[in-house]
Amino acid sequence: MQWNAWSPDFSAYYFAGHFYGLEQFDQIYAGPPTVIGPDMPAAWAAAVDATASAGAQTYPFIYPPWVAASAAPIAAHLSPQAAMNAMLLLNTGLILASAVLAWRIAGRRRICLSFWMIASCALLALNAIPIFAVYLGQLQIFIFFLCLLAFDRYKSGKDVSAALLLALAACLKITPAAFAILFLWNRNWRALLAFMLASLGGLALSIHLLGWPLHATFFERLRTLNGLLVMSDAGVPLEAFLYQIADLVRGTAPIYDDIDELVSWRPLWIDLVTKTSFILGLALIWWRMRHLPRHRRIGAQILPLSILVPLATPLAWVHYFLLPCYLMVATLIRGPRPARYLALLFFAGFTVPIFRLVGPDTPIEEARVMPHVIFYVPLLSLSLFATLRWPLGQVSQKETRAPLRWPLRSL
Repeated sequence: MQWNAWSPDFSAYYFAGHFYGLEQFDQIYAGPPTVIGPDMPAAWAAAVDATASAGAQTYPFIYPPWVAASAAPIAAHLSPQAAMNAMLLLNTGLILASAVLAWRIAGRRRICLSFWMIASCALLALNAIPIFAVYLGQLQIFIFFLCLLAFDRYKSGKDVSAALLLALAACLKITPAAFAILFLWNRNWRALLAFMLASLGGLALSIHLLGWPLHATFFERLRTLNGLLVMSDAGVPLEAFLYQIADLVRGTAPIYDDIDELVSWRPLWIDLVTKTSFILGLALIWWRMRHLPRHRRIGAQILPLSILVPLATPLAWVHYFLLPCYLMVATLIRGPRPARYLALLFFAGFTVPIFRLVGPDTPIEEARVMPHVIFYVPLLSLSLFATLRWPLGQVSQKETRAPLRWPLRSL
C-alpha cells in the first residue's frame, strides 16, 4: 500500500538534508510563525516541485540540526521516493524487531515467542497507530526501537549501554529523555549519570561540528512550540481535550467541520492542569511499581509511562502511542480478566475502521469538538488507569505462571 507513496513526515527530514547539503542553512527551519502547519515556504515548495512528486505536501523540520546533517548524504544520492521506499523497508523491519524486544521485556517468561509474534503482527496490522506512523515515514519508529532496546539492556543489567541507547533516542527527539526517570526511580545512579553525560556530550559535539546558530534556531522553535496549544486531526493531547470541553461549557466552541488544525497560545490554567496531571501520574507510577521484583518492575514502569508522557505533551500525535501497542500485547494475552478487557478496548479503539469513523475522514456536521480528541483522550486515560491498577506482568490467580505455549488451552 505504501510502496512508491509519498511520506509527508519523512519529506521534512529529506528536504532539511537537501538544504543542509546546499548550505542554505536559513531554510532548514523555515516555516510558519507557529512553527508547525501545512504552509510550505517558497524554497521548500520549489524543491518539492523540482522532483517527480511535484505538488506533494511536506511539513516543517523541527528536529535537532544533526538529523538534517545526517540526511544530507541521503538527499544528495537518492531521489525523495527512493529514500521513502528505503525508509518503508527499514520501518517495517524495525516494527518487527520492536515486537521481539517487547517480548523480551514483557512476555519472555510467560508467552512463547512464536505466539507473541503472531498476536503482535495481527494486532499491529489492524492498528491505525503503526499504519499511520509508516504512512508518515516517521522517525518515531526508530526512536521507540532504541527505547525498547535500551530497556531490554537495562533489564539484563547492562546499565551503561542502556543509558547510551536512551541518550541516542533523546538526541533524536527530546521526549524520550522522560524515560530516564526509571533510572531515578530504581536508584541506578550509574545509569542516570551515564545518560546525562551522553546526552550533554552529544549536544556539545553537535554544537562543535555544526555551529551554534542552527542550534539557537532549533531551541527558539522549541520555545515557541512550548507556548502553543495545537489541535489537529492527528493529535490527541490532554490539553486539547481540556480546551475543547471548556469551549463547550463556555459556549464559545467553533465548528470543526473544516478545521484540520487550530493553533493558539496555551491558556495558563491548561498548562497548570496538564503539568499537575503529569507530575501526579509520575508519582502514581512510582508508588504502584516500587515493590515489584526487578524482572517485572521495568516493563511495569515503562508501559504507563509510555502513555502518560505523550498524553501530557503539547504535540501528542497519534503515532506517539506506538510504544504501548508493543507492550500491551502481554496484558491482552495473559493479564487478569479486567485488564484483558481494557487492553482489548484499547486495541479495538485504534483499529482502522474506528480510527476512520472518529477521525477527520468522517467529519460530523456542526461538530463543536474534534471527535477523535473527545474519544481517544478518555480511552488513553482509561488505558493508563488499567496499567496502574494491573501492572504489566500480573496474571490472574487462577492462571499458572508457566510460559504460555502451543496448544493455547488457557485461551
